[in-house]
Amino acid sequence: MTNALVIAHVLDGQVTDVTLQAIAKARSLGCPVHGLLIGKGVAPLAAGLIQAGCDAVLEASHDQLAAYLTTPYLRVALAAVQAGSYGLVLLPASTVGNDLAPMLAAKLDAACVLDADDLKVEGDGVLVRRTEFDRKAGTWFAAAAGKPMVATLKDGAFDALAPDAARTGAVTSVAVSLAEADLKARVISRDVAKKSLNLKGARVIVAAGAGVGN
Repeated sequence: MTNALVIAHVLDGQVTDVTLQAIAKARSLGCPVHGLLIGKGVAPLAAGLIQAGCDAVLEASHDQLAAYLTTPYLRVALAAVQAGSYGLVLLPASTVGNDLAPMLAAKLDAACVLDADDLKVEGDGVLVRRTEFDRKAGTWFAAAAGKPMVATLKDGAFDALAPDAARTGAVTSVAVSLAEADLKARVISRDVAKKSLNLKGARVIVAAGAGVGN
């Protein structure tokens, strides 16, 4: 299989956990893995992607990319994928990833699978699995011959690798050129609920309840 590209989800200035999981899953396929950072001032995050398993990182920084909007992010991602001739493009199955992936696949004339929970190499291509019907059915998908695969990976489907500070890789800044037509929308405000207790990494969860009435 040719190179894989993982498009990172940057949230509040940090790369999300599921992005790191996607990098680890891509590495398990045995192909070179590149990362793509899109946002404003994202260059300092590149080292973290290298330590997480990327062999090289592309970073695209622009003031107009500070908040996610489909059209400008699509233009940047499309240019990066076309320049690299990637056979697999993997994104986190977040609101951003699941919005961007089908738009990108349509532009690339590629296969697209959302909310995947496994990937494996078969022959010269990659197969992607999505579990459905309350985990009672699992369907494997393949791209048509010669077509790339765009997929989003569900949170928790794969463990991120421990950061390796000794890893090295090339970091390349990508020139961003946005036209007026790319800026049809703008973010007015973003209200974020306060974080509650995060149980995602817990190995055991104990719950207790009390009966109502006697």
